Amino acid sequence: MTQTSDFQYQSPTSSIGIGVPQLTAYYLSNLIGAGVFVLPALAQETAGSWTLIAWLLMALCAGPMAWVMGRISIDFPNKNGILAFVQQAVSPQLSRGLSLLIVIVMIVGNPIMGVISARYAIAAFALPETWLYQLAIGFMCLSVAFNFLGLRNSAKTQTILVAIAMSTLLALSLISLANAPSLVPETTTFVPGGFFAAIGVCFFAYLGWENVATIAPDVDQPERTFPRALLISVPLVGVIYLVIALALLLATQTTGGLGGNLAVVDHLVRPFHSPQLSMAVNLLALIVVVLSTNAWVLSAARLLSTTVRDGHLPAYLAETDGSGGARTLATLAGSYAAVIGTMAVFGEAEDLIVPLVSAGFLLVYAITLYGALVHYRHSWTGRLAGFALILVLFFAASVPIETATVVGVFLLLLLIRKPQASKH
Repeated sequence: MTQTSDFQYQSPTSSIGIGVPQLTAYYLSNLIGAGVFVLPALAQETAGSWTLIAWLLMALCAGPMAWVMGRISIDFPNKNGILAFVQQAVSPQLSRGLSLLIVIVMIVGNPIMGVISARYAIAAFALPETWLYQLAIGFMCLSVAFNFLGLRNSAKTQTILVAIAMSTLLALSLISLANAPSLVPETTTFVPGGFFAAIGVCFFAYLGWENVATIAPDVDQPERTFPRALLISVPLVGVIYLVIALALLLATQTTGGLGGNLAVVDHLVRPFHSPQLSMAVNLLALIVVVLSTNAWVLSAARLLSTTVRDGHLPAYLAETDGSGGARTLATLAGSYAAVIGTMAVFGEAEDLIVPLVSAGFLLVYAITLYGALVHYRHSWTGRLAGFALILVLFFAASVPIETATVVGVFLLLLLIRKPQASKH
């Protein structure tokens, strides 16, 4: 899981465009983002050993969804991504409703990054767990301030740090598996509600197949590049998540479970019994998450400002120039604090927000796949879209309350009319 924005990738200045290696890297960075540092633990907390089945199910289901999104990217290259496809293939009104929904989902979902940052700060510096929500608000405000000052992450630096962090996490996972007395985990009691909740978490991790549509206009030879990149990316993403989930499960079974600590890296580094190494690795994860949070905030600011500019939201919420100014960032800061405050009131963090964000994107996927089913009805893409749509509806049923909430919000958004421009 990572950010649904188009600014994280820097288009090449040459006329060659994006090839298979670059597109594969983009897929991997979108599917394996900062969430990998906490989501495997969250899924395990809800489903125990059955979390491996949830990850395997998502890995097997990713192929059809990824291919349909890739096909849309080939045939409908547009900087607005799948929203442009929905507008043309389904309905302009639904496309507008989805754009509003995505703004809301991003505002609600972004604070998860603050919570993840807080968890790694607690793990790195041995801080009290009771500081979780205060630290989360602090990290979100830090990212808002970062953007307010006009600072921007170096794309090259962030890419290098993410690669180092992911390599470290995979290395720790592989070492853990190599040292495990058995690769077969102890079976825990199957709880249907927990298993379905884990499916919602896993879907959240797999968000990103649709995001590639935003860079489709820059892809060189898309009919060749997309299939090859997907052939590499789909199985690789599945294997990475499964390896990390299995390593975490085996590592925590010998220590009495997660113990409420959802910092994946912290659990995998503990067998080394080195406080210095533990702090260094947790700090590395923290830095990567903070950098990702800065990008998430920038993306949300631009999307909010653009939505206001297009007349879909009141003008007092954001600047109308399509960029993130003081008014836009103030709206985001207040919204983030309110979301984290809600988490604190209910005593829940990721397990409150992740299913809600998953439900939001499940609706986006469902409408997009329905459009693909109709548009490609006489081809294999149409058949795959139909199969993927059934899967998405099943996943939506795994988070029924959140899905009902999102559908209700979406129906209300459809009733909101775009204000007409005044005539002078």
